[in-house]
Amino acid sequence: ADIEETQGHKVNYPMIGDPELRIAKLYGMLPAESGNTSAGRTPTDNATVRTVFVIGPDKKIKLQLSYPMSTGRNFDEVLRVLDSIQLTAKHKVAT
Repeated sequence: ADIEETQGHKVNYPMIGDPELRIAKLYGMLPAESGNTSAGRTPTDNATVRTVFVIGPDKKIKLQLSYPMSTGRNFDEVLRVLDSIQLTAKHKVAT
């Protein structure tokens, strides 16, 4: 809802909520000893590694981009790589 309210556009792809931190710990975005919720933790403690994952229909990670906390994600790059992944899934080419 925040994206739609602030940017005027709905997100038209799946996003994952992780209130129990299972996914963040599974993919190494938080230390395993981080507990089971973000409750009682500081914003710094809750800061995950800023990572974009693209998971394919086969449930395998196709892309993992990690950014420093001070750096925003480059959506043009994410879209470029997503286009490449989709193209190379259909055709035997390299982009």
